[in-house]
Amino acid sequence: MRKYVAIFRTALQQSITWRGAFWFYIALNFLPLLAYYFLWTSIFQDRAEAAGFSYEALLTYAVVATVFGRLTWASPEYGVMENIREGTLAKYLVQPMSYFGYYLTSRLAFRTFGTLITLPFTGVVVVLVWSHLMAPPEGWRWLAVIATLPIAFALQFLFGMALGLLSFWILEARYFQYFKETALDLLVGAVLPFSFFPTYIQAIFELLPFRYIASFPVELYLGRLPTNDVILGFTMASAWVVGLFLLTRWMWRHGLRRFVAFGN
Repeated sequence: MRKYVAIFRTALQQSITWRGAFWFYIALNFLPLLAYYFLWTSIFQDRAEAAGFSYEALLTYAVVATVFGRLTWASPEYGVMENIREGTLAKYLVQPMSYFGYYLTSRLAFRTFGTLITLPFTGVVVVLVWSHLMAPPEGWRWLAVIATLPIAFALQFLFGMALGLLSFWILEARYFQYFKETALDLLVGAVLPFSFFPTYIQAIFELLPFRYIASFPVELYLGRLPTNDVILGFTMASAWVVGLFLLTRWMWRHGLRRFVAFGN
């Protein structure tokens, strides 16, 4: 346990060192909220709802989805790809710690620091649109949304690890990372609620694990999911976490058999 505490502290110190980049990245990620605000304000000038959402519901959806995405962001794939491609993975294999545990601990540290510097941006956004924001219709939904945070983080982390481990078999696996960076916001429902898409597209999105990163928590928050669907959603999300964990462990075991470190 002590070694992981040390890893957490080191990663947290690195985050503080890179705080300038963090501020820029977070500011850049909150800029789309301004675009959403002007977009929905323009659209709702001559209508009462769009795709089953009111003006207030869509603004709330955008704010909660953006904040939730920043709180649960985890992207270990770049480091994993680099370790495998450059052969530096070998140094982790001889150390008395889990490779997965190392990346999980470091990403938790980065996310802790990222959450702290996200708070000022979150406060500004909430103040600007406070009069339009909606609260959950029942109090228990607050707790349920909080309970989705570790699940969403686990899904992002495990999906990132799976992408990174592809480098055992695919030299240019980073192209999958580029796809993730461009498509993930759409797949999780952060760009638009799924109800804006055709029915067959909605059906595809709802079969994937990504909806539990943003769409499911926000719809839960807004009260758009009945209790039975909430229970089913938590069950499916947990099953995806277990499935992705088993997949990454399988990839790790079989990938190591193919791994030959440079210089050995």
